Amino acid sequence: MISTSTITDKVRLAAKQNFARFRDSAIQCWQPIAELTICEWIESHLRFGLGDRGVQLESRIGPFTFNDTPWWRYVLRCAAAKRCSSIAVPAATQNHKTANLLMAVPLFFAEFRPAPGMMVVPDELEAKKVRDRIYSVVEESQKFAQFRRIQIPPRHKWNLQEIDLGSMLIHLAWAGSKQRTRGKPCVYVWFTETDVYPSPDAKAGDPLEAGKQRTKDVFRYKHIFESSPCESPSPICDEESTADDRWRWYITCPHCGRKQEARFFTYRKGDYAGRGGIELTVTAIGGDGSSLMTPKQARENAYYVCLNGCKITSDRKQATMESGGWYPLGWKDGGTEPDRTPARSVGFHLWAAHSAAETWGTIAEDYLRHIRKGRKVDFYGNRLAIAYESDSKVPTWIDLGKRAAWTHARRTVPDQVWFLTAGIDKQGENNGSRYVIRGWAPGRTSWLIDWGWIDRVPDDDDGVLLSDLLAIERRVLMADLSVVNKENAPSQSPLGKNSLGVLLANIDTNHLPMQIHRWMRHLPEDWVDRRAGGRIRPGRVRSIRGDHKVRPDVRFRHNLVETNVRTGEQYEGGLHLWGISVYPYYSELTDCLSGEPGQLGSWYVTADCLSQGREYLEQVTNFQYSVKLDPRKGKRGVWGPRSGRIPVDFWDAEVYSMVAAEMIVSEIGWDESAWKDFDWKAGTKTAKKKMTLSQMAAAAAK
Repeated sequence: MISTSTITDKVRLAAKQNFARFRDSAIQCWQPIAELTICEWIESHLRFGLGDRGVQLESRIGPFTFNDTPWWRYVLRCAAAKRCSSIAVPAATQNHKTANLLMAVPLFFAEFRPAPGMMVVPDELEAKKVRDRIYSVVEESQKFAQFRRIQIPPRHKWNLQEIDLGSMLIHLAWAGSKQRTRGKPCVYVWFTETDVYPSPDAKAGDPLEAGKQRTKDVFRYKHIFESSPCESPSPICDEESTADDRWRWYITCPHCGRKQEARFFTYRKGDYAGRGGIELTVTAIGGDGSSLMTPKQARENAYYVCLNGCKITSDRKQATMESGGWYPLGWKDGGTEPDRTPARSVGFHLWAAHSAAETWGTIAEDYLRHIRKGRKVDFYGNRLAIAYESDSKVPTWIDLGKRAAWTHARRTVPDQVWFLTAGIDKQGENNGSRYVIRGWAPGRTSWLIDWGWIDRVPDDDDGVLLSDLLAIERRVLMADLSVVNKENAPSQSPLGKNSLGVLLANIDTNHLPMQIHRWMRHLPEDWVDRRAGGRIRPGRVRSIRGDHKVRPDVRFRHNLVETNVRTGEQYEGGLHLWGISVYPYYSELTDCLSGEPGQLGSWYVTADCLSQGREYLEQVTNFQYSVKLDPRKGKRGVWGPRSGRIPVDFWDAEVYSMVAAEMIVSEIGWDESAWKDFDWKAGTKTAKKKMTLSQMAAAAAK
């Protein structure tokens, strides 16, 4: 039998041991966690995982590693540095910017420096994706490593209010939501894909400025910006350009040992002309001249030309990139090694060469394919991480009329033209309409066919249809224009036709949508877009308007509008309205105006345009890109008229016509070989997947 005193002694011993364990645990809780360097911690603790449905969310699996992407080490070091308050990274797509800056960095802060944060994303769907990706990394990483502070809630508690990491909350906000980006004091703010945020408006405000205000009462705050740039003006490039330290990745030539910035384009002039970039011309295959290679030739033969003229082939590309290092923008080989202590604000630039999966050849091939498709703006942003800004100088109206003149007369069609499009600009004053008809050939080469102003008959309000729109119907949509050769003798188009009509016309519906809707319902049924079997059947006339919510890489998007938001009027049968991202077309049209005749993608006017079309020429040369000083935001790039005395209606009509052409060929691009692979006459698909122009337009609508 156990005595009472023995039991008492055992209880006292257990209590003493429990108190000792509690004391040790309490002491341990108050001890600071030994902080590893950010890259060491990421590589030893984080692994890519699966989403909430067990679907792979990342392009790679397994642990985070920087073995093939060493450039990220210094970027992350700056992101973790306490003295660094702002970091901006314009980066090409698929360069792991989201994985490193939006997933790894927040988890590092949650483990070692927890504090309130906010993540500003383009839209609600993107917020869910980012949340799932962060949670999936934690779930997978917990299987192989132990976190001291990071904990995530069970799946049924995941929401779109915040990302709960146990030790810290990251509020989720998306551009366009005024409430989401306000009222939440933070220490850390992440801005992802800044260049696809909706343009600031009076209702929602500027998401970048609203996000920055969340940290105004914090001494050691941190703003992290990442995005693939859009065309200029680009928010991410503006943030990077104002950084205290701007870093560029310098490679070391494996042949001569010279350090130089890794560039895509070779220098055009000076001592290094033709060097310091990827060789894109036929020189790479032993040819002479400045002609570009074909995409296939570029993939197999493109190489990097060192500043000293050394040839760095694709098989040495990755090793050459990995052996490089970060140097200040403009640094020269042989200069003093820079101080790499992170500054208060830093900027970096990562382009397609920073992807381990790319070679010089694949990058060059992609560039040439974008050129053929007329999508140079997209290549600059998605692959070079550069905000495309046309350096072309718009000529005077007289110079344009002389230099761009072709041999055909007004309202005749050169025999190189495959199809016609039209752009119609209905005036907001409701006093008339301006229109442009343009013919198109492979390579984006185009010819002006006709232009004009049609007055609206005064006091025609009693009629259902406006008189100028009825005149547009007769002069533009019903026109049958003769095909001629360079001698202006009758000829045939590449499709074997003696005359051509407008295949697709776009009309600006921003000012008078109800009147235009009534006119379009008066047109033959197969002339306008309509629903059939749950799909959109394309017509010959489309309502369009500029829409800042359409991303530059999407270009145009269809919407079925039931009600006029301004007046509340109902659109009978619904209005098929196409939203257009206009800025890429502004850049491309500027390049067309300043280009040289006789080249692929040349832009021509009629032989009599200079004598008959002064108003037209003055308007298309009266629009430009310029940098202006904003008192609140500093320098800003803006598009606008050069002179306020001259309208820009014909410029707008040319843009609408260009959009119509891209709608037609969006599925096959602008390459001549692709056009020849389609039977544009028969209307039946062959083994080569041939289709008619109408079928191409239908595919674009889908």
